[in-house]
This record gives sequence, C-alpha cells and structure tokens, in this order.
Amino acid sequence: KNSVQSQIGSIISSLDGFKSQRSQQDSVLSAEMRALTDRIASLENESMELRLNLARQQESATKDTLTELPNREAYNQRVRQLLDSWLSGASNERRDEDRSLCLAVADVDFFKNINDSYGHLAGDKVLKIIARELVSRLREKDFIGRYGGEEFVIIMPDTRPADAEHVLNKLRLAIAAIPFHFKERQIQITLSFGVVEAIRTDSPESLFERADKALYNAKENGRNRVHRDR
Repeated sequence: KNSVQSQIGSIISSLDGFKSQRSQQDSVLSAEMRALTDRIASLENESMELRLNLARQQESATKDTLTELPNREAYNQRVRQLLDSWLSGASNERRDEDRSLCLAVADVDFFKNINDSYGHLAGDKVLKIIARELVSRLREKDFIGRYGGEEFVIIMPDTRPADAEHVLNKLRLAIAAIPFHFKERQIQITLSFGVVEAIRTDSPESLFERADKALYNAKENGRNRVHRDR
C-alpha cells in the first residue's frame, strides 16, 4: 500500500510538473502569438500608409498644382485610352456620328498682355477661374486638362462634331461674359478654340496636331471664336 501510494504520489507530482511546464510553454506561446499579431497589424498599417502615399504621389504627378486640373501627363494617358477605345469600337462599315470622339484645344487670347499689364498673379487668377468654368459647364465624362501655359485640352467622347462646336461656343461666350477683376480693375478675357473629330488613321499625336492647327486658324481669324474643320 505504501509502495502504491508512493508511486501514485510520484505520478501526481510528475503530472503537476508537466502541467506547470505546459502552462509556462503556453504563456510563452501566447506572448509570441500576441507579438506576431501586433507585428502583422503594424506591417498592415505600414502597407496602407505606403499605398496611400503612392496614390498621393501618382495623383500629384498627374495634376496641375495651379488649376487642380489634370496635367499634360494625365492628358497623354487619357487621350490614348479614349482613342484606342473609340478605334476598337468604331464600325468599319458606316460612320456613326453619335459615337464620334472630338478633341478641342483652347488658348487664352492675349494672355501675355495680361501678365505684362497686371502681373503673374492676375494671370494665375485668370487660369484658375477658367479652369473652374470649364469643369462646371462640361459633362462629367468629358476630360478637361491644362496642357501647359495658357492652353487647355478637352476630350469629348460620344459627341457629334457639330454638337461639340455648339457646346464650345456656349462655353466661349460664358467665359467672355465673366467680369474678371484684379485689384479693382476689370480684365476682358476671351478664349479661342480649335476642335476636330477623330478619324480612323489618327494617333494621339496626329489628333492633337490637327486640333492645334484648328486653334491656329481660330487665332488667325480674329480670336474669341471656335474653329472646326469640316
């Protein structure tokens, strides 16, 4: 009996030791799991911050800081995308004017005179007001960007050329009617537009070149007008 009790006591003691050791191991494992979980959460937060920072950098790289419009790089990306989409969807058998893709190039008339007469702050104010008007008066699906200097680009998908010309003329008249003031002095501001319809042989470069030539014709014919090739 004493021998059995001794053996049982020994077994119980061993079990208690094993349970104590297992408890310590569980505590260590739990601590390691908590540390690992915290590290994963920290890495996820860092990854999120990196993604947000990358998105901000990408947005900054394609946005004009003055007007907050898309910049030339954004235009280059968008025009290629829209032109490729239009070319792939355009019918080879008939001309569907409702699906026409139009590109307009706009330029502020006598902008150098504004800077020379009123200063660059006045010129900056003019550009920001024009940008605001372009965004507010065109469709959401139209792309409006600042190409550089006082020049803007407008891509109008699913738009008939005659409709594009009509919309741009309304826009031109609205901007000409804005009472621009700088330091209590009124400034007359007008825009000239050149607009063309994309053709099947166009590349982004040739499409812009034709629109820019149309703008040149608008300038040559008196400014403050829309010129469309027919």
